[in-house]
Amino acid sequence: MHFVFNMLPMGNSFFKCLTPRVFLCFFMVAGAALRIAGLWTPLTYDELSALCRLDYETVGDLMTHAVRLGDVHPGGVQLFLWLWCGLFGTAGWVVRLPFVAMGIASIWLIYVVGRRLFGEWPALLPTAYVALSQYTVYYSLMARPYAAGLFFMLCSLLCLTHIVKRVPDGGGQDKCRWMWLLLFALFEALCAYTHYFSLLSATLLAVAGFVMMGREERLRYVGACVLAVALFAPHLPITFYQLFAKQGIGGWLSVPTPAFLPDYVRYLFHHSLVTAAVAVAGYWLCFSLEALRCNWRLVIWALSLWLVQLLVGYVYSVTVNPLLQFSSLIFVLPFLLLAVAGTLDSAPNGRHPIALLGFSVAMVASLFVARQHYEVMGREWIAAAAEETQEARERFGADRVTCLFDVAIDKLHYYDSSITSLPRSVLSSPRLLDSVLAACNSDLLLCAGIDNPRLLDVVSAHYPRLLRCRDCVSREVLLFAKLEAVGEYPVDRDALGAAADVATILHAPFTAPRTEYCDLLDTVLGDIADSRFCCLNTSITFALPDSCEPTLHLVTETYIGGRRVDWREAVAADYCRREGEVCTLNLPVRMDTFVKHRTQLGRTRVKVYVWNPEGDTVSRGLDCEVRLYASNRYRYGVLEEM
Repeated sequence: MHFVFNMLPMGNSFFKCLTPRVFLCFFMVAGAALRIAGLWTPLTYDELSALCRLDYETVGDLMTHAVRLGDVHPGGVQLFLWLWCGLFGTAGWVVRLPFVAMGIASIWLIYVVGRRLFGEWPALLPTAYVALSQYTVYYSLMARPYAAGLFFMLCSLLCLTHIVKRVPDGGGQDKCRWMWLLLFALFEALCAYTHYFSLLSATLLAVAGFVMMGREERLRYVGACVLAVALFAPHLPITFYQLFAKQGIGGWLSVPTPAFLPDYVRYLFHHSLVTAAVAVAGYWLCFSLEALRCNWRLVIWALSLWLVQLLVGYVYSVTVNPLLQFSSLIFVLPFLLLAVAGTLDSAPNGRHPIALLGFSVAMVASLFVARQHYEVMGREWIAAAAEETQEARERFGADRVTCLFDVAIDKLHYYDSSITSLPRSVLSSPRLLDSVLAACNSDLLLCAGIDNPRLLDVVSAHYPRLLRCRDCVSREVLLFAKLEAVGEYPVDRDALGAAADVATILHAPFTAPRTEYCDLLDTVLGDIADSRFCCLNTSITFALPDSCEPTLHLVTETYIGGRRVDWREAVAADYCRREGEVCTLNLPVRMDTFVKHRTQLGRTRVKVYVWNPEGDTVSRGLDCEVRLYASNRYRYGVLEEM
């Protein structure tokens, strides 16, 4: 096959015009267009959090309250935003503009680094990936540390290629080695100020540089590293407090599992088998044993830098504190890409243009089709909540609409300073929410950000008519109404069970439990659902004659491949308030929370049962129902398969 491609007529006009310079221009233009196209999409939760921590008069107050106490990242990006927004304002596209610029510059930087290390044609593969992948496009659009950290890491790497003697530069000994040493120290310090994972990346790069350095150069190189540490020294008290004294860092993140690496690889290829196949085929076409023999030290060096950060982050997250995410590996992504580039043939031939064209088409097509990138980016739930609030107030009147948002109100005030909400504390328990809504006189209730389906069950008991649902990234925005509320409102989708997409799995009289356990359902998810984006809701209705604090539990267990991945319950004591009262227990479970791929449907088992540990006497069992309905497919759309 390689022989066939080598026989392609390199002299014809088509292949003659596809030079490395043409490809570089294409990747720069395409990468810039993909990033600029997202400048005006709604700001994310993390971006709004950063903007809400800018209202300080002095740098000292900012570093103390917004960084040391209010963040878990170094203060470099927060300080930059404070200066930038103070000069140019907080419009979304203005806030994002410098990060988009750094994302575009990273495309050129990785090409320059790859060309110095391996030649023009091999350098174009990492350039294509940085330009066109959702990974880099998405994080280049966020006014957070990721684009900046990637940019500074590539700058450090470029400086190192000018410092290390073994790296060929086409011009012999660098005459400006001192300048590159000073720039290396500066960019290493900037990496440290950007993100703690980029600090780790910078440290690993510095160690690798020392190993590769000639003996006569090591003293000056160590001096540059000492200068980098000195530049970061003013931040060390904040760093020690954030990493060692402050509690709860990363507590909202899940602990990574052994599936983290396979999921990460799928994410790199847009969760598309076609894209992965095209990439593998293109790599095979351009692979060269001669290049591997020539570059094996650099390939091992680059691959080791990527693997060490992955392993350190994984072990730390499993044993100490869950911090590892796909975003935190973006700082060492260049090393993985350069390790691959080091095994590619650097001689001009017809295989390179074909591989690059195929890979580019596959990446762009999957970005728009498989990942629906801009559709997902337009579904940020805080912006949607502000829009829905304004629309509902205009249509029904502000006095008839009550808002219930599980988010700090200052984030919504970025869009509309007049928005008010019930206190977030009412969401602390179903019983408290029930008592608050029972005293609420408004006809409509707009909910957003409520992640617990049991709380939505309480809402639907008081506001049973769901008028509108907007599926957004990570959350939904829901407009409920009382039955007596007047006026019509366009219905997008009934998320809670009355629409045509609901399937009744079980509907039978509920028999009073005579033993500690009473099984209701035990089934393979793939037998009842053809999509992982579904919610299984179980409800039982009964009456208790002599207890106002019953201990009856409704339990759902989820198993994948024989391993239990979730156990959750609804307790009658959270709902029953008076003796003899008819009680309905609801337990909704979003299956896409645990089932991450379509292939897992057949290996997922769901078990639903009643647990009666105290032997409560049920005077009469009334009803038992298990329903399956579609859930929000955009909920995890940024990172997971859709």
